[in-house]
Amino acid sequence: MKHATKKMLITALILFCAGLFLTTVGYIVAAVNDVSVYDENERPKADVKSETYNLNQLTGGESFTNLEIRFQVGNVVITKVTGSNQSTVQVSAVDMATFGHGVKDGVLSLADDDAYPSTYYGFSFTSNGFGFNGLRQILNFASAGNKNRTLYINLASDMADLQNITIHCGAGNVIVRNFTVKDSVSVSVSYGNISVDNISIGGSFSASTDLGNISMNDSSYARCELASTRGNIQAYLTGNGNNTFDSVAGNVTIEVKNPLQKYEITMSTTTGSVYVGDVEIGSDYTHYPDSNEQSLGKIIATAIVGSVKISQRGETTPSPVY
Repeated sequence: MKHATKKMLITALILFCAGLFLTTVGYIVAAVNDVSVYDENERPKADVKSETYNLNQLTGGESFTNLEIRFQVGNVVITKVTGSNQSTVQVSAVDMATFGHGVKDGVLSLADDDAYPSTYYGFSFTSNGFGFNGLRQILNFASAGNKNRTLYINLASDMADLQNITIHCGAGNVIVRNFTVKDSVSVSVSYGNISVDNISIGGSFSASTDLGNISMNDSSYARCELASTRGNIQAYLTGNGNNTFDSVAGNVTIEVKNPLQKYEITMSTTTGSVYVGDVEIGSDYTHYPDSNEQSLGKIIATAIVGSVKISQRGETTPSPVY
């Protein structure tokens, strides 16, 4: 290799590394401040076609106690409907001919097998060729997805024996609200937000996202784990249970209904600050309930790039709990 060629390659590599470094720094700062660096309209909008199916149409009459959803691109909404004894599935901008569904070993699986163009390390590959979408896309390994594509699961009284729900979503948002499950609910999203409201679980609840925020309110469970690699976590705790909240590049904000003294609390951050109420404590904080206090559970919250805050909702002049 000629000396001049080596110089050009080395210079190009240095410029690429410098650009990647600056992109990463800007990305982390944007994530901490809840600012998206990606286009909100990466895909053109299409005519939205909506269809509704009784759940029995998709199960062939077979019984099931577990629900598994795999959605490559699009949103997932699971909620409870009142006044009906028949659960339904509503799809928007989804071709059911390419949407796999069936029951096996007591598990109803709904799988999005529709081929969809993807982005890998900033390069888009389609049948028409390929292109580079910018250095920032190296930090975003999938396209934002089509916001029109949505799967709605409406749970009625015939789902009273539902034991477990598992949701895997590639690019899209997941909303779960107003229902009861006997054992567990697990949600994982690569690129998108997770919103949880008023669900009751006999066992554990877990939610994770690579790029997106997680919000949880008014829910009951025995154990809860929320994790976001690049995003914020917000939780409002109203009952008993053990909680673990972990954000790599983002803030963790926790509100509790009951006095803070009733919880075992461990909070820490690497580069941010820990707050109890509006009081800045430092980079770590630990509290144990008094021996004569009945503990409402554990709260473990950590952030690497970001802050961690806990407070009692409605408390106007909060003070640290030592």
